[in-house]
Amino acid sequence: MIGVHDQLGDARRALRGEDVAEAVDVEPLRPLVLKGKSEPLPAYRLLAARPAPERRHDTVFVGRERELALLGEAWAGALAEGRCELVTVVGDAGLGKSRLAAEALSSIEAPLVHGRCLPYGVGITYWPVVEVLKQLGALPSDSAAAAAIRSLLGESEAGTSAEEIAWAFRKLLEEQAPLVLLFDDIQWGDETFLDLVEQLVLLSTGAPLLVVC
Repeated sequence: MIGVHDQLGDARRALRGEDVAEAVDVEPLRPLVLKGKSEPLPAYRLLAARPAPERRHDTVFVGRERELALLGEAWAGALAEGRCELVTVVGDAGLGKSRLAAEALSSIEAPLVHGRCLPYGVGITYWPVVEVLKQLGALPSDSAAAAAIRSLLGESEAGTSAEEIAWAFRKLLEEQAPLVLLFDDIQWGDETFLDLVEQLVLLSTGAPLLVVC
């Protein structure tokens, strides 16, 4: 249950729908009569939290020509050599890493799929992979690889392993190439997921792929 206190003005605005209306589902409760308060205060019960919304980039992008050029060169190299290129954007929180990646990738004429690592939750090891799979809406042509993907998506009760998932994911991406993948917030990525990305970059052959983390 969420109660609203005078000291938390931001929270009060949020529950009026100004800050978190797109992030949570709530239902109003009977106003709370609290000690020291002259009037009952609004209260809400949290019903569900929705997936995090995409970051917005409404302002004009200025500078970062060198970084933009490096990302563009990585994609050009992937196309020319038919290989997988990895670019990792590193910086302090709030520095504009996501904005830089979005600006650079907006000029690339290739399908873009996006996954985000979450900082908490249960069963989130492959969360960014599943997001990418849902956006692609396809399965690998290899039957064993397709079976591994179905297992990951919960469409099959057959067991699979981390190695099989990484292999099947790589096979699918190679078949969908040319393709750009953006994995956001990888500082939260599980070790198994990071191993999958490393295997993708090292073992992928004959397919122009750009992985931006």
